[in-house]
Amino acid sequence: MVLAGKGLRVALPDGRVLIDGVDLSIEPGEVIVLLGGSGAGKSTFARVLFEREELDAAGFEVVSAQLDLDRAQLGLVPQRGALFDHLDVRGNLELALRHAEGDTTPKEGEAAEWLERVGLDPKLAEPGTPVTSLSGGQAQRVAVARVLASRRKLLFLDEPSVGLDPHRVRVLARLIREQVKALGISAIVVTHDVALAAGVADKLYLLSLEHRKLEQLFADRWPGALEDPGHAEASAGSGWWSSRPRWSITSRSTVIANRRQARSSRGAR
Repeated sequence: MVLAGKGLRVALPDGRVLIDGVDLSIEPGEVIVLLGGSGAGKSTFARVLFEREELDAAGFEVVSAQLDLDRAQLGLVPQRGALFDHLDVRGNLELALRHAEGDTTPKEGEAAEWLERVGLDPKLAEPGTPVTSLSGGQAQRVAVARVLASRRKLLFLDEPSVGLDPHRVRVLARLIREQVKALGISAIVVTHDVALAAGVADKLYLLSLEHRKLEQLFADRWPGALEDPGHAEASAGSGWWSSRPRWSITSRSTVIANRRQARSSRGAR
């Protein structure tokens, strides 16, 4: 198990609860998706994983009955990729390669190999290719290639489909599924995009703004990641998202309701 958490509770220094009694476990090769409106606690959960010491130092109360996690094995894909624009494409990948476990000296052609893994032209790894020349979809895939090259066991993808058109969302979903399977790693995907969630999730969770708890959606009837090769809906000629299965409509309605609740709560304050 790459992550095992039970009874996670996070409160602000003034006592206001941000997350209350969250239980979550992730197995090797599993992708879980976190849905939730603004203010529901998704960013707080990420900070528990990546910045626990900073939360403690800032006076947050972070308690749990269990939180088993090797932080050295965490890899992050920030929103919109967050590539380093003072480095070229190759430099971004070689930075990850130098910090990977094992032999940390990037080999000739290795950056190009990681680009090919995510369906990009290996010529982008030629010296001097600026990241500012990439399209939004290309930049997102370079960011995924960079974190894959770091050889971390658990990836955290924060709103990875922001700014992508529906076709690119499907491409990204398929890419995540393929690489998780090929490398034997796991992933947490935080998103508002129900189409992305449908494509990648082995399990789907909602962080509830009202109760501050993590709720598993469709536990007994989730159809599985629709972008897995051979999935019946993914391979249907009409396209899986256009069919709008009932669970997707329910998921979208749930997220919208949480967003409205978040806006109402801010307005009340």
